[in-house]
Amino acid sequence: MGFTEPVAWMFASLALVLLYLFLRPERSVARIVPAVFLWPDLPPKRRRRWDPLLILQLLALLMLVATLAGPYLERPAPLLPERHVLVVDRTASMQASYRTGTRLDAAKEAVERYLSGLGPGDQAALVVVGEQAEVLVPFSHDLERLRHAVRTLAPFDSGGSLAHGLALARSLLGGSEASATVAVFSDFADPDLPRGLVDEALLFPVGGGDDNVAIADFAVIQRPWQTGFAAEVSLRVRNYGSKVKHGLVVIEWQGRVLLQRGFTLGPGETTGVVQQVPGGGAIAAKILTDDLLAVDNEASAWVSEPEPLQVCLISAQGSPWRELQALAEAAGNLRVTSRSCTGGQTHSDVYLFYRARPPEDFPHPALVVDPPGGSRQWPERVVRDVAVVAWDAHHPIFSGWTPAFPLPFNQVRAIEVPDNSSPFIWGRAADELVSVAWVSEGPPRQVWLAFDAAREPLLTSQGFPLAVFLLQSFAWLRPAQPLAAVWPVGQAHPLTVGSPAVVLLPSGEERALPLGTQSFVPHWRGRYELRGPKGQVSLHAVALDPRESAIAPRPPTGDRRSSVSSTQGAQRVPWGQAALIAAMLLLMFEAWLAAQVAPGQRP
Repeated sequence: MGFTEPVAWMFASLALVLLYLFLRPERSVARIVPAVFLWPDLPPKRRRRWDPLLILQLLALLMLVATLAGPYLERPAPLLPERHVLVVDRTASMQASYRTGTRLDAAKEAVERYLSGLGPGDQAALVVVGEQAEVLVPFSHDLERLRHAVRTLAPFDSGGSLAHGLALARSLLGGSEASATVAVFSDFADPDLPRGLVDEALLFPVGGGDDNVAIADFAVIQRPWQTGFAAEVSLRVRNYGSKVKHGLVVIEWQGRVLLQRGFTLGPGETTGVVQQVPGGGAIAAKILTDDLLAVDNEASAWVSEPEPLQVCLISAQGSPWRELQALAEAAGNLRVTSRSCTGGQTHSDVYLFYRARPPEDFPHPALVVDPPGGSRQWPERVVRDVAVVAWDAHHPIFSGWTPAFPLPFNQVRAIEVPDNSSPFIWGRAADELVSVAWVSEGPPRQVWLAFDAAREPLLTSQGFPLAVFLLQSFAWLRPAQPLAAVWPVGQAHPLTVGSPAVVLLPSGEERALPLGTQSFVPHWRGRYELRGPKGQVSLHAVALDPRESAIAPRPPTGDRRSSVSSTQGAQRVPWGQAALIAAMLLLMFEAWLAAQVAPGQRP
């Protein structure tokens, strides 16, 4: 038995008022007697007795107070089959340490307790949240199958959307059902959980604390026209916790330590590290610190030795561009040929036309520098002392660097931009705006430069931005896969090795991919080996997700946080109306009895 409003019992103190009014002493009656000897004949003082009317009043007050308290009695209710959808979070933040295990371990224990409280006819389904929400076990009466699926559940190193899992659970129920329940087991570190999705769900929060330092960004900077020796690795470390953290950053190349640097970070602070790589091979970075989540403390990548970028120089004057040859030697991975390439004897990635125009419908990517005029489309008009005023900074040619042209150009041909091209660099000469460069997306791709390169020295501090621009143009004209890409876990990687393929996981397990698979999604950080009929690819996956590194639990406010109730299947029977009726009957009986008994005849 229980009470919905137990605080109402404080009104029972009103019974003390009734008792005081009944027990207070009566005034003595003054009596006049003619003589003292008559005193013994006075009637003896009567002892006070309990008044039945008082007892009825106290009982009526008790019934009224009980009505306010809302008494109820729990009794077993008939068990009806119910449907339950269990949503279990398996994202990276669920690997954070909690009690004697991880948050996912605590969630598994909560699921086990929940399943123990289900009725014999209940059905349950399991939805897991990783990169995508998926139904791991459909609705079934076989709870042992669901228990086994939960016990063998492994966390991913990637993030996910708990909102997608709740939406999938709602779709399984097919709308609102009175006998259906959605139970969510998560650390609720997702800050973008819609309020409407959790209003009707049972929430089982697990985990605590925000102590985490993570590699927030990791990249290998390597240009196609550079060798592996010129590559650089950069990383950024962030403290996602609320306390000052100390630690050590370690960068290794082929198992050899390149850098060890300590750090001290306050709450929310970051620090960055840039380190040159000695050459091609595996590069790994890690932070050594004591925090709750270890999955975001390591990252790795593979630095390749790219194939040389072959440039075919076609010059109308018959002499090579000498400064371009010197620039190719400085770049380290750029090869410029000017004789055999025109005859088709060697393969070239990019064709460079210097003071010459490519033929119409030229099928190869081309860089055209200082094209001659003399036609209706290319009128001959030279503009001198042109200062660069703007450029298309969003184009991939400018990716990774911000040009700061310290020119003016000495000489520029004023050439109109064709309809199938886009202006790229603008300059100003006196009051005239001149297009210095433009691009054509193709195919094939083309970059046109209107200035006379012979008048603009490349290998000086003043011409350095122009030299970088030429190298970036070569790289853009030859589309290729990134040579040292850092692939995030949870994203589909194109399966370039063909199908059927076999993947070697970081754990050492070998897994065959289904025939016809076009992509592969790495779930865990580390090195993967993909083998297929078209060759072999080494893939390094990293866990860089700030949403998962911010591990502070944020359960929705006002939620229905629950544990499995010990009274599951019980029914409340209210007794408040019965107490009110009893109180009214007692008051009516007390009034009738008071009218029947004369005041002087009360016992």
